[in-house]
Amino acid sequence: MRTTPAIATELVIQIKAEMARQGVTLPQLAEQLGAPYSTLRDRLASPDALRYRDLLSITNALDVPLSTLAARAESQASQKERAA
Repeated sequence: MRTTPAIATELVIQIKAEMARQGVTLPQLAEQLGAPYSTLRDRLASPDALRYRDLLSITNALDVPLSTLAARAESQASQKERAA
């Protein structure tokens, strides 16, 4: 998977969508991760700040494979790129 700013942004969108599907709030996810709410909020607000280990922790907490969210993000980014 190629990583671009568009894919990073879409990955955050997919994380938030998965949280919504599961009814998990940002404070709940932060607590589950054992991370400060402000740190998680800031990382999700700035997709380029997300590190691989952050993504693994988040997807593990949500019990969804990182590869699944990454594939969705890449697909959405490609669709938006074609539509532009």
